[in-house]
Amino acid sequence: MNKDNYCSLEMSQKLVDAGIVLDTDAYWIKVTNSPWMLCDSKYSADEYYPVPSMGELWRELPEELPNNTRTYYMKLMIEKSDNRTLVCYGNDNMETYVGEYEYINPVGALAELLIFVKGEKK
Repeated sequence: MNKDNYCSLEMSQKLVDAGIVLDTDAYWIKVTNSPWMLCDSKYSADEYYPVPSMGELWRELPEELPNNTRTYYMKLMIEKSDNRTLVCYGNDNMETYVGEYEYINPVGALAELLIFVKGEKK
């Protein structure tokens, strides 16, 4: 498994702490006297966290967010100069509404945006 395609352990914990528990194909697991491991099952784990991939997070995010008079659409921007990824919701005039979560790994940025969106809907 390529760890760059999945949430970090810290981000996986942050999602669970925010009440977001997704049905995922991978898990961070902890077995007694061993470090955390990224696995494709939660077999015999003392502790585990679901580990969303980019695709699993993307499916959870709405395509658009209405806001009073305008509709804002999901934007994903990759800045090649410093290999950072920015995700946000913006309008057709490139005005940002919410988000602007920026990470080197786009999976972390998507996870932060999902936490924000789910928190807004409560």
